[in-house]
Amino acid sequence: MKMYDDSISVGSVHSQVKLNPNGWTDGCVLTPHGIVYTYAQGDDTNVDHTRLDFVYAGRLYMRNFSGKRYSPRGIVTIAKRFAKEITENGRVERHPPQGGKE
Repeated sequence: MKMYDDSISVGSVHSQVKLNPNGWTDGCVLTPHGIVYTYAQGDDTNVDHTRLDFVYAGRLYMRNFSGKRYSPRGIVTIAKRFAKEITENGRVERHPPQGGKE
């Protein structure tokens, strides 16, 4: 068995978000704050949905958009905002607030 290691510079923003042939979108967005993993789906048989996952300071932060399927370009934009919000505020507000009422 051979094992290879590699690395890339994270000084520039690089994203790999793609629309798959079966209609869902997934990938990762490399931001100055870290990597945001993304997933989106939606078609005639599934509810539109977009999810972002971001690990920061030992916690996994997740943001879900129910009823909204973002395009690959839109995902990159919201992922950058999400990572920036976490790193600047150190937390996120619960949406909807605890108790389930908005």
